[in-house]
Amino acid sequence: MENNFDNSENVRQFIDRLIYEEEDHSIVINELKNINDPKLLFMFVSNYNWDNGFSIPFTILNNPCCDVSTALFMFDMSCGYEFLEMGDGINGVINSPQINSYDTCPGLVDFVKDTYNRIIKNDLAVGQSEYIPEVARSKVQIYKLKKVNPEVHEIFITGIKI
Repeated sequence: MENNFDNSENVRQFIDRLIYEEEDHSIVINELKNINDPKLLFMFVSNYNWDNGFSIPFTILNNPCCDVSTALFMFDMSCGYEFLEMGDGINGVINSPQINSYDTCPGLVDFVKDTYNRIIKNDLAVGQSEYIPEVARSKVQIYKLKKVNPEVHEIFITGIKI
């Protein structure tokens, strides 16, 4: 499917249809797999209800057009920074007893770990969107994060600036 939209209203209608109207999960996933515009993926994610699970975010993460900004935004929205604030790096946290409190949300731990690893490995498209995580907006938050997790990759602090 070619995702050429002639105006922002068509984009809004497309996203609204997928998020609010389409009840067949497999149709939404197929549509997302075929999106070839990183900005459209970002817009979809920014409207996504994270209580709806992680199969759709996994689909977006695995879309070849998913860029670093979108992945970083999804990492932030899926509590990834809470994992980083636990210290020991993401893999240390994943294997710690603290993670048990997140077991109530199936797919969360795997999604955060996969997203983190894709960002660190630079395994994502470079897009034209920027994303500055909430943690980057406060020197106190940056200090606290670096104190418990001194090896945190700089991208999780600075975000993506265009």
